[in-house]
Amino acid sequence: RNTMIQKSLAAVLRADGTTPLEPIDLPERQTGDLLVRLRACGVCTGEAMRWYTAGKTSAILGHEVVAEVLEGGEGTGFKPGDRVFPHHHAPCGECEACRSGLESNCAAWKKSHLIPGGYAREFIVPAWNAERDTHLIPPALSDEAAIFIEPVACVVRALHKASGTHASATTPSMEAPTGGRNFERIAIVGLAYMAQLCALLFKHRFPKARLAATELIPARREQGKALGLHAILDASAPDLSPR
Repeated sequence: RNTMIQKSLAAVLRADGTTPLEPIDLPERQTGDLLVRLRACGVCTGEAMRWYTAGKTSAILGHEVVAEVLEGGEGTGFKPGDRVFPHHHAPCGECEACRSGLESNCAAWKKSHLIPGGYAREFIVPAWNAERDTHLIPPALSDEAAIFIEPVACVVRALHKASGTHASATTPSMEAPTGGRNFERIAIVGLAYMAQLCALLFKHRFPKARLAATELIPARREQGKALGLHAILDASAPDLSPR
């Protein structure tokens, strides 16, 4: 199936760590694929770490995306103009890994990806991802808020693991099912981006628990106070006394 949009611009990772905007060719869209235009993309913490990106030269990264459907998606229910969050990996939901709650070990999860990646003006969401793990974004949710869908999902998964429950495509809620563990005290190591999301969601799930965090950087300790944690510990202090 041919499309009028056959070229795009993308931030291409180079060996020196820079990501210049370069013209790229888009592959031909296949039946069920979505052609989308980027509206917003968050920066994963891993993508900001040189040790993580060092082996990914010439890659087009980006997966915390909000995009607008331009065309395609036959059979998926999406139409041009829809705002969507397409997950860059989509598990099969049926293999042993998926049944065990280890979807990131699923062969289909590892194989699937956005083409070429979220740091592109236009990109393709393969039919597999479009059918299994692409979501319509409600009007009330801004682009800026919607880019948190993927990182928040990671925190929800951590919440389920801590509770002894299982997150899946059918029970993704941060409200853990009946029977999960409860907590009176929770400690968070570090107060960077993902840890702050953890603090917010764990406060919601365990409102009676006392939450404490350790952090080396003073500015992050101040941010922790704004999150309403019960104790902020200076990780460099020998006695780990609250600061």
